[in-house]
Amino acid sequence: MEFRTAGHPEKADLLEAVKWSGNYAGHEDSSSVADVLDRVDLPEHALRWLYDTRPATLKEGATRISRQRGTRSPAAH
Repeated sequence: MEFRTAGHPEKADLLEAVKWSGNYAGHEDSSSVADVLDRVDLPEHALRWLYDTRPATLKEGATRISRQRGTRSPAAH
């Protein structure tokens, strides 16, 4: 899927940064520790942003708990 044309330019930018970081690491003769540390978190962040559904699941659970709590009768407290 082409994120940029699908209206998700921020995801496209992140994935492109992952690509360029990998190309740099694979083709350069040496990388400094600072270079590696600047780039090491990019792939994990990209994967979480694209595939991690826990934030939505947690939000749904919190909404459900709040609704249940709000519908209890005052005598049940």
